[in-house]
Amino acid sequence: MPSSAPLLVQVLFHPESQVASDLALGLHRRLTGSAGSPGLRIPVSFSASPGGGLPPVAVDLEGASHTLVVALIDGRMAQRAREEDRRSADSWAQLLTRLTSALVKAGCPHGLLPVAVDAGAFGLTPELAQRSFVRLDRFAPGDGASQDELCFHVAAAALQLLRGKALPDEPAAKAPIQLFVSHAKADLPKAPSNPSEGPVLELLGHLAQGPVDGWYDAKSIPRGLRFDEAIEKGVIE
Repeated sequence: MPSSAPLLVQVLFHPESQVASDLALGLHRRLTGSAGSPGLRIPVSFSASPGGGLPPVAVDLEGASHTLVVALIDGRMAQRAREEDRRSADSWAQLLTRLTSALVKAGCPHGLLPVAVDAGAFGLTPELAQRSFVRLDRFAPGDGASQDELCFHVAAAALQLLRGKALPDEPAAKAPIQLFVSHAKADLPKAPSNPSEGPVLELLGHLAQGPVDGWYDAKSIPRGLRFDEAIEKGVIE
């Protein structure tokens, strides 16, 4: 990966966890895509395990201007029933503790996004007890909605890093962008009796059901402001 790359998403997961592996591969398909298929072409990498369920020896933060480390934490990673599992879980706990200390601070160009794949994630280490996780444990295993949730939070966190802002303490509920809705008067409802008529309000209604807010002059310009100044500010923000 050349050092000039603006963004790299690096995914960590236990190599024996099928659910976490499926989530990681799904994230790669959606963000990177493959030759001949649509995709955002955002590079997504998986750090290799040295074996025995152990985490990678180190996480490379030199491959891009901004690296988002996505930690898919689950009960398999936190499992300590057998001696070999205890060694693995303790090693993962130590790695994520180091990453938390290094990446979760103001001014750092990189970020850490901890993800609870299931309820077992919360038993990995007390050091993460005060951190807010992306909560995939609310979904049934294999539920496609969990992949949608993961992709949204990764995209929102990546946008924050690219804008030079630290990741928020709480996972975002709204995307850190707005969709500016530009329209002609002919696109608005033709009769007050049908307020949802027309492509503009139909689009805004669709956006209201998701994490992206729409900027729309009739609702976003306070009374008394000049239209041209308010619209220019809306475009810039």
